Amino acid sequence: MKTLIITSALFLSIFSSNSFAWNKIFDNTYGLNNLYFLNSDTGFVVGSQGAILKTINGGTTWTQQNSGTSQYLRGCYFINSNVGFAVGGNINSLILKTINGGATWDSVPTLSFPRLICVYFTDLNNGYCVGNSGTILKTTDGGNTWINNNYVTTSQLQSIVFINNNTGFICGSYGIILKTIDAGQNWAQITSGTTSNLNSIYFANSNIGYIGGTSKTFLKTTDGGNTWSVSILNIPYNSNITSVFFISPNIGYITSGEIYKTTDSGLSWRNCALPQELSYSATKIIFTNSNIGYAIGGPIIYKTNIGGGYSDYDSLFTNNINARFYSFGAKFWDMFANSKFEVPKGSKKTSLFVSELWVGGKDSLDSLHTIGGRYRSAGNDLVSGPIMNESSHKTDDELWNRLWRVSRNEIEFHVANWSAQGYVMPTNIAEWPGNGDTAKGQLAVIAPYFDYNNDGRYTPELGDYPNINGDEAIF
Repeated sequence: MKTLIITSALFLSIFSSNSFAWNKIFDNTYGLNNLYFLNSDTGFVVGSQGAILKTINGGTTWTQQNSGTSQYLRGCYFINSNVGFAVGGNINSLILKTINGGATWDSVPTLSFPRLICVYFTDLNNGYCVGNSGTILKTTDGGNTWINNNYVTTSQLQSIVFINNNTGFICGSYGIILKTIDAGQNWAQITSGTTSNLNSIYFANSNIGYIGGTSKTFLKTTDGGNTWSVSILNIPYNSNITSVFFISPNIGYITSGEIYKTTDSGLSWRNCALPQELSYSATKIIFTNSNIGYAIGGPIIYKTNIGGGYSDYDSLFTNNINARFYSFGAKFWDMFANSKFEVPKGSKKTSLFVSELWVGGKDSLDSLHTIGGRYRSAGNDLVSGPIMNESSHKTDDELWNRLWRVSRNEIEFHVANWSAQGYVMPTNIAEWPGNGDTAKGQLAVIAPYFDYNNDGRYTPELGDYPNINGDEAIF
């Protein structure tokens, strides 16, 4: 009979900072609507009151650009480091253009078209804008002049993308999807299979594309946008998906207040931890590489350096039990109203609702001190990660917002095969946090391990392995 030992091996530190995969890097007085990054360092965000903010150091500092307007800006796009556009308008369309990297912006004359929401360029000359009342504008001279590219719908158009110079897609209200194969000369309506408002469209390659919409609606195509499958994502509440971004056909992100990540082409999604003390939620997201991403919500800009983060929960399954654990100390619930201590596993029968770590003690003056989780409704006494210098917490917290689950079978197979040609080490054994950084105030050894070569360092490639109790463990 297999043994299930439920042991929370959590190193929890008492700090006012929190441990999250995404961290707030900027807060301002403007409502932010969209963002565009040229690379990991240089990016722009636009928002209310004509706000255009720019960073050239990966979000460490932001400078406000002189947009010359107080109107609402909803979309932005840069062709290169110098030439970029911002679009919006309170009632009628507004297009701003810069040719010097955002130092100055000039308004481009347009007719009284409805306000604009999104802008996209396929090359230096050809660009498109979409917006209210079915508005589709096109330029062929680098954005100096724009013409109405034929009204084919009265729906509000939210997002536009091209997979090559000729083939592009637009999505909008009431489930509308439009496709062009002649650089916008003609647009044909594609059956979407939904009447939900569609807010964001993104293609990972010429065949695979994704759309997010209201009421958790998620669409996917694998044939270049000719047909779309519709699913309703299993995410909390009646969430509206406001943006979609994929860094590969398999790995992608959505915003719906929270940020969710998929690694299996949208089949399953997990929540990426946003700072819960912030009252503003994420509405737009972009990644510049597999690790660095930016998101906005309300007046706040967020950033991740670790690909949106790891899952902050995992489960033990041994001995016919399914028990969930979180990286910040909570156990056995789903952060909403459902128990996640299931026995027998798969039965949907539960016997425990929630458990949190509480610690109490007296100091040298006999004063009592306590820390503990209280449904995270009265602040957070505990954060994930080892005790370390407070300055290190500010930079390293997000690295510890995860769990490592290993089994006895994995360890035994590793012990027998670590030196064998072709052996692929399980991720959690390879990344087991055995080594602490004493320069940051951490212990030299954090997670317990067997030191096969007795060199004082966790080196699984040299035969070391996690030292656990029972048949399965989570650290």
